[in-house]
Amino acid sequence: MRRLAIVCGSGILPAIAAREAIAQGWSIQLYVVSEEEFAQQDGIEDLLQYCKTVTLTQLRKTLLSFKKDNITDLIMLGKIKKEILFKNLKFDLKTLWLLSKLINRNDDTIFYSLKKELEKIKINILPQSEFLKKLLMKKKVYSKKKPSKKDWKDIEFGLYYAKKIGALDIGQTVIVKNRTVLAVEAIEGTDLCIRRGGKLSRGKGAVVCKSAKPKQDARFDIPTVGMQTLQNMKESNCNVLAIEADETFVVTPKEVIDFVDKNKMILVATEVVEIEI
Repeated sequence: MRRLAIVCGSGILPAIAAREAIAQGWSIQLYVVSEEEFAQQDGIEDLLQYCKTVTLTQLRKTLLSFKKDNITDLIMLGKIKKEILFKNLKFDLKTLWLLSKLINRNDDTIFYSLKKELEKIKINILPQSEFLKKLLMKKKVYSKKKPSKKDWKDIEFGLYYAKKIGALDIGQTVIVKNRTVLAVEAIEGTDLCIRRGGKLSRGKGAVVCKSAKPKQDARFDIPTVGMQTLQNMKESNCNVLAIEADETFVVTPKEVIDFVDKNKMILVATEVVEIEI
């Protein structure tokens, strides 16, 4: 019998996927990076019975847990902060050995190294969209307020550069205004990138653009936006959110669209196009 491990970072994507997997008849086990944070989410009492805590810096113990629990398939969902690599935490010898073999510590490099370790114990990594296809937004203007011609120029400009930084495995988000890049996402994550870009726009509005990498591995790091993204945009006076269509998760899409319309913001899912530079 196939048995699914869901490695749960922060946010509600793991819980959404877990319920869908159960509905499809999967036997599941949730490995939670922060059990306290997971348990604080509303309406997840039914999932707590499936939870175990996992320590990402203790790779040997984690892999042994997968084997003991007869895991055959695995999916990784939710935000896991890469800053743990730079904190004074206790790494086991297996983790230290794996890190020492990396040519760099970019997201893709770490993922493919971990993938090899999982393959050694015959665990298959599933696409992140396996149980979340309904959260991938099709090409459309979702807000009541439509982008102006000036907005479209910034949207095309921003998505083009978001794709470029993705190709370099730096991040997925850029903040633009008047066809100028104000901020680029790196290890700090989307929210702090938005705040930095919003500050540099001097409170007069900016466009947040998020794109997948040119050769996005569907098993890892699919771009995601949600209510937290919009709250940060509102506080930072960024009024347009542009995402790559069919390549970006929108968490709680109805709530997101309602918030956008209530605050007279713009939400667009579109393709990334080549531009003249």
